[in-house]
Amino acid sequence: MTTKPRVRADRTGLDAGPLQPFIDSFALHLSAEHKSPRTQRTYLEAARWIAAAHLLPAGITDWDDVTRQDIQRWMAWLNGTYSASYASNQFRALQQFFRWRSAEDEDRPAPAAQPIFGPNEHSSIGMNATTATSRDFRPTTATIKKSVAARL
Repeated sequence: MTTKPRVRADRTGLDAGPLQPFIDSFALHLSAEHKSPRTQRTYLEAARWIAAAHLLPAGITDWDDVTRQDIQRWMAWLNGTYSASYASNQFRALQQFFRWRSAEDEDRPAPAAQPIFGPNEHSSIGMNATTATSRDFRPTTATIKKSVAARL
């Protein structure tokens, strides 16, 4: 089994532009919830990173316009670039951001708070949804395309 070379993510100086106000509000929420400084940094960097590196270049300037497919594309890139455990941690951080965002407005769906893959899709790639570990969470591009096509 080959492992990916360790790539350090450079998240310094990220500019989330018009998406930043909600990240700032999320920071206040995390602080009020007494989350540890490390947890806060992880969650906030994940939101800022996807905003600056993926959403803004795609022309998305409002969190309301983020779709599950946007999250899937980001996760596919992370899985192809970083270790499965790192990608999993980033996904969990984004889940927390989108769950908070969804709770702020109950009518707003949370794209990352829902599973990216349905239960049948896990089994089609040889994963048991109840016992999958972060090492198991490494979908292939073909699996992602199949998942997206099934939802269209």
